[in-house]
Amino acid sequence: MDEIGHTTTTDRIQAATAAIPDTEHMQGPDEAPAVPPELDDGRPAAIATDGLTKFYGRHRGIEDISLTVATGEVFGFLGPNGSGKSTTIRLLLDLLRPSKGSALVLGSSPRKAGPALRNRIGYLPGDLALNEDMTAERFLGYYASIRSMTSMRAVNALAGRFRLDMNRKIGEYSTGNRQKVGLVQAFMHDPELLILDEPTSGLDPLMQNEFYSLVEERKAKGRTIFLSSHVLPEVERVADRVGIIAEGQLRVVEEIHTLKARARRRLELHFAEPVPVAPFRRLFPVRAATANGDSTIISLQVEGPIDDVIKAAAQYRMMNIVSHDGDLEEIFLRYYRRPPGAIQKRITVDATAVPRRRDDTMELKAIVRDDPPATPVTEPVVVKPGMASNDNKIGDSTPKQMGEAQ
Repeated sequence: MDEIGHTTTTDRIQAATAAIPDTEHMQGPDEAPAVPPELDDGRPAAIATDGLTKFYGRHRGIEDISLTVATGEVFGFLGPNGSGKSTTIRLLLDLLRPSKGSALVLGSSPRKAGPALRNRIGYLPGDLALNEDMTAERFLGYYASIRSMTSMRAVNALAGRFRLDMNRKIGEYSTGNRQKVGLVQAFMHDPELLILDEPTSGLDPLMQNEFYSLVEERKAKGRTIFLSSHVLPEVERVADRVGIIAEGQLRVVEEIHTLKARARRRLELHFAEPVPVAPFRRLFPVRAATANGDSTIISLQVEGPIDDVIKAAAQYRMMNIVSHDGDLEEIFLRYYRRPPGAIQKRITVDATAVPRRRDDTMELKAIVRDDPPATPVTEPVVVKPGMASNDNKIGDSTPKQMGEAQ
């Protein structure tokens, strides 16, 4: 209470954080606690979903997502904007409730475990909304107090790595600096699980490299990172495995090196004299074959082992072989363009029908306060082209108002 008996923001935060979960969904006295599932190699799962589905009325968000992410793994969740990535994340955090199916996060039901579970998670929303009247130091101090952090040492260290001026008001920040605040907020309490939605959006290449280093450090400590992105090189660089989601459905889950092995490679066979291209076109792994003007260079698109190609080329006098490895982008486009049960599906987008995304400030609050989620909006498929003191103690610096994003 304040001096005249009004409830302060601190009082409300403490009350919300200590709130008892809905008794209808609490574990009964005879009900065994959830046991974290394991992967085939025996590692416990940090995230496990079974048939997870969300419909917004008649509109599908995601459908039948069954996925397991191992503890200590960096998992890349790939898909174009509107494919269902953010919907999946909000279901994992209990910001949305599923239409059917289930999810376990760190061995617990997101709905039953409440704030105790969310305090073990670091979350960065895809569209980060912040109070523009607060400085970064005050904003991050606010979250540090909620998370019972007794020192700002870790916050200041992260701010230094990202070259974030903590004394400026957030309203004066560029898009990239706002993203830095969100990243510091997600990483600062060293959570067991990091769920990051488009984490490098707005960052320059130098800061992107700093983010990648941070991910590698957390992975070395055994932390789990669930990284949602449509930036293919980003996922290819840091992820152990990748899942591709399109139109709300999970198309494939594979290790990066296994998935890349399926990509079509481009081979250039350089010969000392002209050679016929027709024999190469008949080879099983060859998907396309062309020759240059004098037929001394044969260009091939190959999918699979190239043993037959090498044997055919060895019949002629070869000068050189140039190989261009396939990348994740080619695989991603292949899975995205080929829905289950169909060869190809054309996607038409009405730009006027794309709604504004909801305020993610609500989501950040819900992570630590267990606020009920706001009414969700439909996310249609959208296809896009291709430094403070060193050891400040946290005292009574909690802001009077959190503020809402515009």
